[in-house]
Amino acid sequence: MRPARMALAAALGLALATGAAAQGGMGGGMGGGGMGGGGMGGGRGMWQGIVTKLCPADIEKHCATVPAAGQRDCLAGKIKELSEPCLTAVESTAADRGPGTGPVASLCMTEIAKFCPEVEHVQGQVRRCLTQHKAELAQPCVVALENTGPAWAR
Repeated sequence: MRPARMALAAALGLALATGAAAQGGMGGGMGGGGMGGGGMGGGRGMWQGIVTKLCPADIEKHCATVPAAGQRDCLAGKIKELSEPCLTAVESTAADRGPGTGPVASLCMTEIAKFCPEVEHVQGQVRRCLTQHKAELAQPCVVALENTGPAWAR
C-alpha cells in the first residue's frame, strides 16, 4: 500500500476498529489464506466478492484459468500489472495487518474524509455515515460496504 494511503488508513482504522470491536469483534482468528475466520469478521467469501467485482478485467487477463478461490492470490502475484481499482482491492483484502488496513478503510478513505469528517469513529458510526451517502460513493467503496460486515469496517 502506498505510504499516504497507509497513513490515512491507519489514522482512520484505530477508531473504526473500536466500533467494530463493540459490534462483536474482529473476526474469528486466522483462517485459510491469512484472512479472518468467518461470520461477519471476514473470510474468503467476503474478500472474494470485493476482488471479483473490482477486478474482472484483471482476472480475465492474468488469472482466467485459476479457480475463484485462488484468484486473489493469483492477482497478488501480478501486483505491478494490475489496474488501480484492482490493485487497491487486492491490497485491502490482504491478510489482516491491523487497524486501518481492511477493505472499507482502504477503499472508502476519500469518502470518509469527504462525507464523515466529524463523525466519531466508534460503534460503526462511520459505516452508518457512509451508508447514508451510498448514492454518492465511488463504486469501490460501495463494493467494500456491500461485501463486508461491520467487523471489516477497520
